[in-house]
Amino acid sequence: MTITEHAETGAVPEPTPMDVDAVRPSTLPSPARPGFNTDTVALGALFVAMFAFLAALVAIGFASRAIDEHRAVQASEVPTAGATAGEAVSLSEFSISPDPIEVGTGASLSVTNDGAVVHNLSVEGQATPMLESGDSATLDLSKLTPGSYTLICDVAGHAAAGMQAVLNVG
Repeated sequence: MTITEHAETGAVPEPTPMDVDAVRPSTLPSPARPGFNTDTVALGALFVAMFAFLAALVAIGFASRAIDEHRAVQASEVPTAGATAGEAVSLSEFSISPDPIEVGTGASLSVTNDGAVVHNLSVEGQATPMLESGDSATLDLSKLTPGSYTLICDVAGHAAAGMQAVLNVG
């Protein structure tokens, strides 16, 4: 029997148990798609999260190491006590200034030719190249041991004309 109005009375009859089952949705689970369900998605998300966490830990480790190495390099670049890195020295016709020059061990001199003719600066076999007017060069003094030295210009006749200065390394 179906659910319709009764022809004589106009009343709707009560549904029979068979009719109730026909209207009620099935309680059986719907068939799942093979290989792609909530458990698979959850497990995949867990693996992705674990991988991201481990990658973040590795990145933090590398960043920490890079910062430590950068700090170590900066600390090693600090000149020793009393050392002047890049002490400015001026060359001009038959003079070297300042005179005397005081530097720490391992220092260097930043040499500029402020004169009109070619000059250089030399000490104990170490020398700048010949510098034209306005040119600059660096003279590395790291091989010199503590002591007093004489700086000269190697151009013929310049040292004899007074182009000398005292260098104190200490």
